[in-house]
Amino acid sequence: MSGGWLRLMFTPGIAGQAAQVSLVVGTLLNAVNQGPELLHHGQVSWLRVAMNYVVPWCVSAFSAARQARAASLQSPSVG
Repeated sequence: MSGGWLRLMFTPGIAGQAAQVSLVVGTLLNAVNQGPELLHHGQVSWLRVAMNYVVPWCVSAFSAARQARAASLQSPSVG
């Protein structure tokens, strides 16, 4: 993955949309994966909690960056 992809992933529009997706998906994943521990004050893996948000953000941001790059390559350049 080149630096261009990474820059695209962190643009405000893509990063913000990915954060919204991550909030919803990560919360659902945490509820499914660690629901009993969270509800009953059990031993919670905070690394897993974090990863349940980080992974959906990465997938969403990468997908959006890939789509944005494909769209920019297909549009005729002006100039």
